[in-house]
Amino acid sequence: MLDFAHIARTLDTIRSHKDGHLRSIKTIERLPTPDENSWSLEEITQLNLSELPVFKHVNSLYICDCRKLTSLSIIAEKFPQLHNLLIYSSDRLTSLDGLQSLQELQTLTIWPSFSGSISLESFKPLTDITTLRSLVFSGKCIDGSLAPLYGLKHLQHMFLSNNFNWEEFANFERHQPHVNFCWKGGVVYDANPAILQCKKCNKAQAMLTGRGKKLCCPDCDAKRLEKHLRDYSSLSSAH
Repeated sequence: MLDFAHIARTLDTIRSHKDGHLRSIKTIERLPTPDENSWSLEEITQLNLSELPVFKHVNSLYICDCRKLTSLSIIAEKFPQLHNLLIYSSDRLTSLDGLQSLQELQTLTIWPSFSGSISLESFKPLTDITTLRSLVFSGKCIDGSLAPLYGLKHLQHMFLSNNFNWEEFANFERHQPHVNFCWKGGVVYDANPAILQCKKCNKAQAMLTGRGKKLCCPDCDAKRLEKHLRDYSSLSSAH
């Protein structure tokens, strides 16, 4: 299961490569030079991107702990050639509108603060970004639909919180059978064995794909597990 530790490792990797990378902490002291094609903005409380010029040479943007960020439209406007966009700890974000103009975007990661959450309106702005290869999002979508992701023909890897109905995941798998995502197949057996133990037999329980699904012991809840997998497989493999 993907968690913030993965995001932290990614940031550490980025920070360790200083060539071509500008890191701004607390305040923007200077702007990226033409040979700096990636930029980290971290803990900047008064982030006002509207005052920045357009950066066509910056292709990777990492925004961490900039909690007043509310709009992605201004990001798309100021960084029109982005390939990679990682946003962590911007819990006021509610919409992906504006990203549809980033027709070279390959990776998108949006992760809330440790104790916070993010609720987006919809994935619809991603519908036509066919260059997208990786999508990582921890949160909810108000419309609850994964249909906007069906046409992302280059998508290879996806992590979403288990906050969508199982039918949405199954239908996504039917339309995107080659995409790797953790809820694929309808069940996760090794989510966190240390804390997900069956009270009856102490065996590690499984997490079923789909919002609201209860934990399932492969032995004690065998019939419920079998029914869920049968229903999921029937929909995910339908023609």
